[in-house]
Amino acid sequence: MIILEHNLIRAVRDKNQEESIKLAGLLAKNIKDTPKCIRRSKVFLSELNGIFYWNSVKYFSDSKTIANYLSVRRKYAKKLNRTTNSGDLIHILNEMVTFYSVTEDHLINASTSPLIKNLIIYIHNNCDQNILLDDLSKNFNISRSYLSYLIRSETRKSLPDIILYFRLKKAKQYLEKTNYSVNEISNLCGFKSPSYFCKLFKNKYSLSPKQYHIQYQNQKSK
Repeated sequence: MIILEHNLIRAVRDKNQEESIKLAGLLAKNIKDTPKCIRRSKVFLSELNGIFYWNSVKYFSDSKTIANYLSVRRKYAKKLNRTTNSGDLIHILNEMVTFYSVTEDHLINASTSPLIKNLIIYIHNNCDQNILLDDLSKNFNISRSYLSYLIRSETRKSLPDIILYFRLKKAKQYLEKTNYSVNEISNLCGFKSPSYFCKLFKNKYSLSPKQYHIQYQNQKSK
């Protein structure tokens, strides 16, 4: 397990997203419900949380984005401090890997506007919530109409399109590296119902969530 942990840290530092996700899945299988394993895992995940954080903020110089990432780091630290079982630790590990992978996302890298970069990061961080244009306008201190124009001009997507993009991306990652049920993933990703989630997922990937999970696992085992 120690070798696996070191390999995961190296993959995170090297920004090797695919390898990080793969190793996180392997590590999750080794987190057992014993007091000793829980203690070790909490220490390691705290270290991993810091590594993920520093690897993300080095791409940004504006204080608002860094503060946003810092608040997320603190959120995971609080979760780790409270948890007492392996299931919660595995859930936190998967959440961290899913969240911090946003630094590789093309929507972030393609935008030339610091404001829109911050907004996209905010949407990614909160895509499981009900995000409204009016709320974003207040949070970012910009008029509703101008913000809508900036989103469209910078990303060529509407706000609902961006929210859906991140929700489906997050769902896809859960399907690839966890055995969560469709209901659990639907709830974690902010969809209003499992049936609605399945419909949107199939429209995007031409497979149901369950079919995608089975296909991915079969390909991985070859």
